[in-house]
Amino acid sequence: MIAVASSKHEALLRNLSAEQFLHYTTTSVEAAARDVDLVTDAVGGPHIERFLSVIKPWRSALSCQSARFLRSRRGI
Repeated sequence: MIAVASSKHEALLRNLSAEQFLHYTTTSVEAAARDVDLVTDAVGGPHIERFLSVIKPWRSALSCQSARFLRSRRGI
């Protein structure tokens, strides 16, 4: 599991079995991760686009954002 969050949550996420921790403001997710099976976005917002490029083909992204927002951002 790769966790992306602020550093104040790092210890908690590592206790939840995160093998890798990425600080969301200092680490490029696109450069640090690839071929991910599942992205879960519990915060929502426009940053989900950063994660879409690292997902393997035919895998999934779950987000708190509405489907309409995601479709509009992806041109669907």
